[in-house]
Amino acid sequence: MRSSFWKRTIWGLAITLSSLQLAPVSAGDWIGAERRVSRLATDEDGISAAHEAVEAFAAIVVPEDSKLEVHDPSEPTLEETTDGERLLKCRRFGVFAMGSELAPADAKQLPFFSGGIIRNHIKAHFLSIQARVTATPNGVPYVLDRALVGVCKYDEREAISSSTELVDRSSRDIRSHGFLIEKTADGKLAPPRTLVISIRTTRALTQADGTDKLTPHYEYVFVHGRPNEKGDGLTLHGFGTTHFRTRLHCFTRQAVPAQLSDCAIQGTIVFTAFSYGGQLPKANATRKVRLNEVTACNVSRINEWLKERELSGDAWENLPRIFDAMLDNETPRDEPPVADVLPISVTSLPTK
Repeated sequence: MRSSFWKRTIWGLAITLSSLQLAPVSAGDWIGAERRVSRLATDEDGISAAHEAVEAFAAIVVPEDSKLEVHDPSEPTLEETTDGERLLKCRRFGVFAMGSELAPADAKQLPFFSGGIIRNHIKAHFLSIQARVTATPNGVPYVLDRALVGVCKYDEREAISSSTELVDRSSRDIRSHGFLIEKTADGKLAPPRTLVISIRTTRALTQADGTDKLTPHYEYVFVHGRPNEKGDGLTLHGFGTTHFRTRLHCFTRQAVPAQLSDCAIQGTIVFTAFSYGGQLPKANATRKVRLNEVTACNVSRINEWLKERELSGDAWENLPRIFDAMLDNETPRDEPPVADVLPISVTSLPTK
């Protein structure tokens, strides 16, 4: 049954968390309690500086042969966290998948000897962006404050595959900033359920002379948890920004895709540097992106929507609550900004 997120009171329309039944906790009850994000940087200089400041919190690469997901851990395991290695009982889930492909013209430029291997590897693998859920001493579930990356095969989806030099490099540019913390209806802290992650990629913009101009680009993705039906854990959902952080997307929840078209983020890439005598790729750039999403909305439209309901703050100050509203289909859905706002093409696939 769909949760009632907006609750009308005698004082008018206000956002509350009571319908989600989030139990209050103290800040000392969870790991990474000091990593609380009060406001996201959204301008280019701000997000670049914020991304550099959290270099130490890059995504953890899930080891080869690990289970793709851990739904019901029987014993505590040694987990890498912000507070060092801790013995924890964690559930680990794929939140959304990222797949890649090459444009035909770029595929033809691959090295002669290794080109076939590279093409086959891209077609066979996807990246699973993952997060872990654990619980406070009194059993309240929350999201740990580090993202994880796993290399997986489309046709062998039970275990993590071996990583590559390129994936290891890319994972260092997937960085966790910490939590967006909410309060319960009575003003107490709610357990962390929204993790903020910035991703730095390289855009490949084709120039008039046919060469590619490579420029860095930053966007946010978010892991957002909602109490599951049993009440003993969180169901994780993926969200992200595009168009220079001016548009919010709620990704389709299919953490274990069967093929590229099932991935939440589908990138057309070009390799820009090679190692091992020019045979193995070590850097890439993105030409265009396609998204599988539940809904999407420009941040400016969400701000208008909040004002229409006489709610305080803008979208960046209400993200966890906005995410709940997007999942409940209560936010507007609109068209993306004009194409020239973002030179790299970002398109949304038809809603499934």
